[in-house]
Amino acid sequence: MCGTIQGLICPDEDQYCDFGIGQCKVADAQGICKTKPTICTGEFNPVCGCDGKTYGNACTAATEGISIDHPGECAPPEPQACGGIAAIPCPDEEICIDDPSDDCDPKHGGADCSGICIAK
Repeated sequence: MCGTIQGLICPDEDQYCDFGIGQCKVADAQGICKTKPTICTGEFNPVCGCDGKTYGNACTAATEGISIDHPGECAPPEPQACGGIAAIPCPDEEICIDDPSDDCDPKHGGADCSGICIAK
């Protein structure tokens, strides 16, 4: 057993805590210690890991010690808002651009338009 409110970890570094599909966001979830696989097939059957990354299949996620959130690819993260009247900055490795999905356009008289952060 691993996880739980006590934050139990697996006794062996070659193991990971498998919480079960769809249990990533369950507070104080209980998992089962499983041995990380050392080899996997090349089958492409994508899964979304609890870390928000897409893996080629459940086995490749398990080799990294990651439980599965859901079958299929992870949704792309929502862009971070920036700029606007509050002048919200982006992280250092990103820049703020006008948000193309809104009606506010600073090039056409829009004032205090918010933007989205993108990679430099």
